[in-house]
Amino acid sequence: MDDSLLIGLQSFQDLLRLELHQNAQAEAQTQRKRADVTARWLGFDSQGRGTAEYEGKVYTCEVIGSKSKPKYAPINLRRTKAGNYCDWQ
Repeated sequence: MDDSLLIGLQSFQDLLRLELHQNAQAEAQTQRKRADVTARWLGFDSQGRGTAEYEGKVYTCEVIGSKSKPKYAPINLRRTKAGNYCDWQ
């Protein structure tokens, strides 16, 4: 086999591996971001739980913090298997 052909094939494989690695990293980053998102504060529900809207869905959340926040202000919404949590600074 010609050396230049082999070198070209190896370069192509290296580029393909790099692209696959970058795609995997981007997907992993997207998954992390989905757990911790910027939502809009809607206020408290009738049971005193916080409510926030993200991508058209309203989430009930446990509020971490004691300061007030105006309605529709951006807040941090952490969505976990154990529950949803809202906070801001």
